[in-house]
Amino acid sequence: MKKTGLISFLLLILAFAMVSCNKDNIDNTSTEDGTLLPKIKVINDLMNRAVASPNAEGLDLGCFTIEYPFTLKDDQGGLHPVNDDTDFYTLFDSTTTGIVIVDYVYPINIADSTGTVTVINNLDKLAQAFASCTPSGGWENGDFPAYLIDDETSCYNLVYPISLKNVNGDIVAITDKTAFLAALAEDLHFFVFPMTLDPVDGTADVVVNNTDELFNALISCGGMPCDTIINWENNFETIACYGIQFPITVTLINGTNQTIVNGQEFANVLLEGNVAGLVFPIQLIDEQNQVITVNSETELNELVNECNTIVDPNINELQILAIGTTDSVGTQPCYTVLFPVQAIPQSVQGTVVTVQNQSQLLEYAFNPTGEGYTLIYPVKVKENETNTEVIFNSLQEILNFLVNCH
Repeated sequence: MKKTGLISFLLLILAFAMVSCNKDNIDNTSTEDGTLLPKIKVINDLMNRAVASPNAEGLDLGCFTIEYPFTLKDDQGGLHPVNDDTDFYTLFDSTTTGIVIVDYVYPINIADSTGTVTVINNLDKLAQAFASCTPSGGWENGDFPAYLIDDETSCYNLVYPISLKNVNGDIVAITDKTAFLAALAEDLHFFVFPMTLDPVDGTADVVVNNTDELFNALISCGGMPCDTIINWENNFETIACYGIQFPITVTLINGTNQTIVNGQEFANVLLEGNVAGLVFPIQLIDEQNQVITVNSETELNELVNECNTIVDPNINELQILAIGTTDSVGTQPCYTVLFPVQAIPQSVQGTVVTVQNQSQLLEYAFNPTGEGYTLIYPVKVKENETNTEVIFNSLQEILNFLVNCH
């Protein structure tokens, strides 16, 4: 089942942490003389993390609700029915009980934000449901909260081994899916780049090197041109320089339409690779807080181009040029620069630098000092898709080309 439940990043931090165990921890073990050792008690710490859901229909674990009624078991084998919030909190009130709860009695039912109910038959399935929640924030400073990317949540599978980073900055080596689920159940972790994704359609593996490339890979599963118009840095509430007037309607890859009421919902369907395109008309809000009705993709592209006409005078034009020479996930670069190219460093006007090759272009484009360069036009490139020469006579022409690339 594709998880469509919403997840708040704050609730992700407050979500459950479970003591991980493998089958050897759970099975009976014996000494050399055959004496059975007692079973190891595994306490499911989500009991201390769960909170009553706003609708009082179960326990809220961020992206889904564990529905009432259910039964809990203690470390002595005792069973404790829970029918509502009062039952749950009374059971965990340390002033009234010394009971040690170890887990749920399975199966239990969990419901996502759409009301879809899933039956969970064991602790492993509960951990997988939690790990499959798509994040809706927390990708500041180049971080991306780790979650289970597989054929149920995306058009990719994670390729193991993989490295994760915990909130303290420590790197954790993850060898397989079991270890991945255990790490996420224990605490919040972030992906460490580069990482490899395996497309479920059997095509070649994709290596993503940063947060931008991971966003592009995940969102492009449905065919959405995410790398040109969707602004994830503003919590999926903007397109280019315009705010989105919610609700909007999107077409899913199965051909149905879905109404999206906020950026959080938009993030979920996008990261799951479910969005094939927008349903027009949509309404956007410009920088003067005026509402603009957009009736087609053509009109949207025109508005995006208008955003790009407002260029920072200190922008590094070599960097803009270099963007079109880098791989977009699943596609070839937009063009190959026909060198040499000349540019003027903004800190030393009157000086001209000559860029002779791709390596030098990347050095100037992403220089550690932050120096900006103004291109000397015209600039010639070879469009890779058609193998034809294109001449840029201004930065605006480069921007327009990048917006429409792929």
